[in-house]
Amino acid sequence: MNATLLPDFTPELQVLRDATEATLLPRSAKISGAKILVVEDEPDVIRALTMRLKFAGYEVIVASDGASATRIAVTEQPNLIILDIGLPCGDGHTVARRLRENMNTTTVPIIFLTARTSQEDRAKAMGVGAADFITKPFTAEELLASVERALNSS
Repeated sequence: MNATLLPDFTPELQVLRDATEATLLPRSAKISGAKILVVEDEPDVIRALTMRLKFAGYEVIVASDGASATRIAVTEQPNLIILDIGLPCGDGHTVARRLRENMNTTTVPIIFLTARTSQEDRAKAMGVGAADFITKPFTAEELLASVERALNSS
């Protein structure tokens, strides 16, 4: 991947530039190829996350709203969910609460990845058992380290 070919019109795409400089974190066999559900409604962020996670060896599935996130999580059984808060058809807090109430998804680690920085949002996320709370913009290293920690602790 050539960093000079990447557009720089959104801060979220910085994760792609960082990916060209980051070394892949060593991963255990347990998490190699893990399935990650990305729940995000911004196309640029979806593209950046998908590319970075696939580059790191993960399988990625995407939901762009709260309603489809819950449905996809139950049917696809991901190993990890990366969840935005500001979503159409149900915010991230509501989605996380529903996932915790469903016996098929109750133990799936959730990383909140959001532009919201309030202590209230952070507290709500941690209240539903979030594995991490990352604010945008973020770096590839920060994202991958959080993903690995969450997958290793599950």
